[in-house]
Amino acid sequence: MAAKKLKPAQLAIARFGSVRKLGRALKMTETAPGHWVKRTGCIPQMQQAKVLAAAKSAGIPYTSEEVVHGGYP
Repeated sequence: MAAKKLKPAQLAIARFGSVRKLGRALKMTETAPGHWVKRTGCIPQMQQAKVLAAAKSAGIPYTSEEVVHGGYP
């Protein structure tokens, strides 16, 4: 069975391992990224560069296109 394409916020959480790990990496309230999923499924524009930088520093493969359009886990 093929993997399902995830929305940007879901993909970020999956790549970092959990909502809390993503929140810690972004130095924000640990559960804040979970609200992104509930609202629109998108990463807020003001947070996109921070997510990319956090992924790069953690060695997590993540592209700018995935931040905007989502992708596969």
